[in-house]
Amino acid sequence: MIFNAMFYEGTLAILILIVYFYIEPKYQNSKEKGFFSFRTICNLIIMLPFAEFIIGFLLQSNQCSLTNKFCFAVPDIFRHTLWYDIFYLRVNDAGNGAHWLDYMFLPILFFITFWVTKDAFFSALNAGFMVFLHEVIWFITYWFEYFQYFKTEGWLNDIAFFILVCTIGFIGIKKYSKRYSWIWFYYGIAWYCVWILYWLFDFGLHVTVINNSNLGNSQQFLETIYYNNFSINALEVFSWIIIFTVFLVNILKLRRELNY
Repeated sequence: MIFNAMFYEGTLAILILIVYFYIEPKYQNSKEKGFFSFRTICNLIIMLPFAEFIIGFLLQSNQCSLTNKFCFAVPDIFRHTLWYDIFYLRVNDAGNGAHWLDYMFLPILFFITFWVTKDAFFSALNAGFMVFLHEVIWFITYWFEYFQYFKTEGWLNDIAFFILVCTIGFIGIKKYSKRYSWIWFYYGIAWYCVWILYWLFDFGLHVTVINNSNLGNSQQFLETIYYNNFSINALEVFSWIIIFTVFLVNILKLRRELNY
């Protein structure tokens, strides 16, 4: 399982590099128009996984069923409500993945960016760059707090994902740095860091799931004792809201400054 994850994320990082340094330049230089043009086909292919995120959310939304064991961890007042979708609904409908709302920010940011720029490659990278910015700062704080508990599999899983998001960050800085308002990003990063520090010092950086069999109670993406804690779920979700807001304002600033 560990080496499968490492192989998958390593292969994905290599494919992303190939796509953005070999196929993306051809996309940018393409002058063809029409439904079957190279540019249109690339747009549709890139859009598909982001559209799938939205469809998946709609299918799982407000589906806290008592046949799902993780629903028993959700307070009664939150079941079958919007609060469940925002703070408890998980991406794999098993309780041990990331919040669906966190994932939903990716297609939302992608489609807003595409609406502004009509550039599917930049739109996808912009969504990935949001993940990079969130995860790099998060990993540094997370490792600082939990390194003493980590086993080998926890380090390997996290480092493989860290390398993947850093690959996306490298592409974003290398190819698209002119499309980011860096002064605004510095403010956004500062707000996010303040939130993380508030989480660390007021809540001990407790999390709902963790890659660590010492602290969790299942095989992978382990649920902790804080899984049904509303405050911890809210802290996790709002950390993504902060970063999403930074990117949303940036793309709207880009639209105004470059007259897209």
